[in-house]
Amino acid sequence: GIYNVTFNKDVWKSVVVEADKETVLEPGLLRFARASGSGNNILDAETGEKRAYAHSRATQVALIPSTYTITFGKAEWRDIEIKPGEVTVLKPGKLILKDSEKQKYRAIYNQAGEKLGSVDSSNNERLLPPGRYSLDVGEIGRAHF
Repeated sequence: GIYNVTFNKDVWKSVVVEADKETVLEPGLLRFARASGSGNNILDAETGEKRAYAHSRATQVALIPSTYTITFGKAEWRDIEIKPGEVTVLKPGKLILKDSEKQKYRAIYNQAGEKLGSVDSSNNERLLPPGRYSLDVGEIGRAHF
């Protein structure tokens, strides 16, 4: 027969199962070297629909082979290709704020000037995809990294 197999929020469509034969579905595995404590959404790269979710206690997800966008707050890591039977490991960078001004809020921006999140003394770490960012450092403006 022909079946649709539900896999996370995706459907593996039109799977053919024949008599006396094996039908093998081979997902890919997405593993995070560091996953966000607040979570990472795994989005379909074409539609932007949420397909799965990872976080610091669930750092790997089996996915239907395709291309995905992974969120780190408002920051996005685009065009992550998941191949059948392969493990793809994401290694985001970690921004750590060591600031003598207690409780000072520091906004993080991408190169287009869009605010992606923040750090402060109570939440001084932020995982980010590889890239160039700016950090609001108060009176002197923005530091670029």
